[in-house]
Amino acid sequence: TASDLFQFADEVKFDYSTTSGSAYLRQLVGEKISLLAQVNAGSYQSSQHDVEGNDQSKFSNAIAYRRATLSGFFHPAQSFQVEIGVNRTRYEVSPGELEAVGVSIVKPEKLAAEQGEETSFFLHNQWQVGKQLELMAGVRYTIYRSLGADQIYLYQPGAPKMEETIVDSTQFSSGEKIASYSGWEPRFSLRFELSENGSVKLGYNRSFQYLNQISNTAAAAPVDVWQLSNRHVEPQHADNFSIGYEHLFKANALRANLTVFYRRIHKLLEFKDFAQLLLNDHLETELLQGKGKAHGVEVYLQKKQGRSQFELNYTWSRTLRQVAATAEQEAVSFGNWYPSNFDKPHNLNFNYHFQARPKSALSINFTYSTGRPTTAPISIYGNQNLITIPVYSERNQFRIPDYHRLDFAWTIGPWGRRDRWQNSLTFSLYNVYFRKNAFSIFFRQQPGQGVEAYRVAVLGTVFPAVTYDFKF
Repeated sequence: TASDLFQFADEVKFDYSTTSGSAYLRQLVGEKISLLAQVNAGSYQSSQHDVEGNDQSKFSNAIAYRRATLSGFFHPAQSFQVEIGVNRTRYEVSPGELEAVGVSIVKPEKLAAEQGEETSFFLHNQWQVGKQLELMAGVRYTIYRSLGADQIYLYQPGAPKMEETIVDSTQFSSGEKIASYSGWEPRFSLRFELSENGSVKLGYNRSFQYLNQISNTAAAAPVDVWQLSNRHVEPQHADNFSIGYEHLFKANALRANLTVFYRRIHKLLEFKDFAQLLLNDHLETELLQGKGKAHGVEVYLQKKQGRSQFELNYTWSRTLRQVAATAEQEAVSFGNWYPSNFDKPHNLNFNYHFQARPKSALSINFTYSTGRPTTAPISIYGNQNLITIPVYSERNQFRIPDYHRLDFAWTIGPWGRRDRWQNSLTFSLYNVYFRKNAFSIFFRQQPGQGVEAYRVAVLGTVFPAVTYDFKF
């Protein structure tokens, strides 16, 4: 279980909590066959609180899942193994509930819960072909069903989905099938040793996604809406390709890895400009579907020298989206490609570890990333009546400030007997140079005034900590 809470000034507060658990049973059937039964469950709840004025309120939503898996492993030879199994997942989504807090004019409101089931059958094998080649291949077939109880709106064919084009609705009872989707998810990878010190890797996989996250990046707090695939929202699926090369230098003292990757995304989910995402019982009128692509290169270096170890990881990547106009939907950014919310071209992580003594170690970590994209006003329109209307840029054409941070830690230990208690003590400093990294940039307009930008920084100062760890 984990939870967190933060508040922006005296205006908005956000909190979340997660809970998860699992259990499994493994049974050996002879020397070459084993069976595994596993169950796990998890939930996520988040709330946003308006804490000022006469409209104080609490908006909350939640997702939960329950999963059961039964699989078998067959090892006919040391160089060959096969896994086969079945998996069943139950999804439950509470799209949103608004509650009044204290003496408030807010009218309570709650959307109906959504349910879905996913069943998958999978087969995977791993084969060591000689000393140089290792192959892994598998396939997974998924079947998804959107379930009631729910009311599904029907829209005028060949027209954009909006309240004005609703022509009818259908009511589904609890557990009744609303819509179903299925698809194959193949995967393949190989590793080939070119020499004693060099190897190349190739990989491909396809994956379907039935639980969709819709982020409102203009909000000061991370307000997200979760939407299960249904009759109006088709599941997203992606094809992923990668090729990499790894080399060891100087008696394994230096390890270098270079990986190039590419991804194609189909039926990608996006929202309209100025969309009303919260407490919308026909959310499909605010959603659009398009396509996406991502590509990049990752470099990893690891070097050991004496008591010191260095690790450097750098990634250059781009992730773009396109939502074109059709008879049933409008376009985003005139149908042009635009950066996704997760587009951060440069990501750098550096770690230094120094073993000063057998029971004393120093760690220094530095991280840097390009600021994520955001949409901002580029001009205003007004008249003599002091009405000011902001004019926004195309989707995600600006960026919040870049993120960077330095951390320091000194560990003493472990000490104690290995067969009994072992203890260690760590002194650390998080964000050593007090960097006020922007969590988000949002814009607000007061009556009769222009639009002003606000920057929200979380943990914008140094945080010392002392950690005591023991094992027995």
